[in-house]
Amino acid sequence: MAELRVALDQIKNCNKTRWDWELFSQSEYFNKTISEEVAEQLSSSWDDIAERIIGFNMTEKFISFWEHVDKFSDERPWSVLTTQRYLNKIFTREMADTLSTMWDGISEKLVGITMTEKLIDLLKYIERQL
Repeated sequence: MAELRVALDQIKNCNKTRWDWELFSQSEYFNKTISEEVAEQLSSSWDDIAERIIGFNMTEKFISFWEHVDKFSDERPWSVLTTQRYLNKIFTREMADTLSTMWDGISEKLVGITMTEKLIDLLKYIERQL
C-alpha cells in the first residue's frame, strides 16, 4: 500500500496530462507488475511511427497489420491503439503527439506496481480529481 501512496503522490505532481489508464485493463498488463522494460516501451516506443499513421482510421485490422509488419513490434505496445481513445477514430496530429508523450515522466513511476482492476479504477478516479 505504501508503494501505491508514493505512486499516487507522484502522479499528482505531474503535469496535467491525461493518461489512458484503460490500457492497463488489457491482458498484457492486467494483474501483472509493470517492469522497467514495459515502462520504457510506454514512454518512448512511439516516437518514430506516430507521425506515419496520421490520417488513418485506427481499425482493428489496421492495427493488426502494423503490428505484423513493424520490425519493432515486440518493443511497441500496439494494444494502446485498441483503447477507446484511438480505436475506430482517424488518427490525428494531436493523437500522435499524445501517444508519443503521454507516458513520459510517469511510466517509470509505475515500475513494480501490479495493475489490478481496483488500482486502475483508483488511478482514473484520482486523475479526474486533479
